[in-house]
Amino acid sequence: MSWLLLYGLLIIPIMFHMRFHRGDDLALRVQEWVPENLRRRYAGITREIGENVYEYFRARIIESVAVGGMCCLGFYVGGVKGWLVLGLIAGVLNIADFVGPTLSLLPPVVISLLADDPIAAVFAVATIFVAQVVDNFYLVPFMISSKVSLSPLSTILLVLIGGKVLGIAGVILAIPVYLVIKIILRGAYHELVDSFDPTASAT
Repeated sequence: MSWLLLYGLLIIPIMFHMRFHRGDDLALRVQEWVPENLRRRYAGITREIGENVYEYFRARIIESVAVGGMCCLGFYVGGVKGWLVLGLIAGVLNIADFVGPTLSLLPPVVISLLADDPIAAVFAVATIFVAQVVDNFYLVPFMISSKVSLSPLSTILLVLIGGKVLGIAGVILAIPVYLVIKIILRGAYHELVDSFDPTASAT
């Protein structure tokens, strides 16, 4: 759980910082090495990557805030001790799909049981369940998937593969890495088509 909080609290803000404060400088430096005839395509690819990654992480932050708010409300109504902190932790942990919601369930349930308050523990389980239903059936399909043109099924598969390969870091970074690779390959394909028929990719 400590590592997951570290990833959620540090890695994503660092990526935002690199994207908005250093991303343009890095792109311009790389552009100096790009052949003249490919610079227009390169500029389009880097712009599309920046827009997609920005939209993805913005949607994930909004999603986590929404889930954290629902958990805070549910924990408060259920009388869970430390409801505010536990709700905020649930929001941060939600950044890691599948793993985060499971981990966010443990602290409120354990605290409620140690306080000899089984009703609060039941409320905690119900709160996490409802928050994940709203997240998976509304926020992910209609907010995240639509922002980056990625189907919910592809999102699930990418997260599972990323988690299998790189653990928690793979869960968080699987979709951004996929978006970058997809955009680069699509740009390379259009450039290859244009080299044979300049009018083909436009149609």
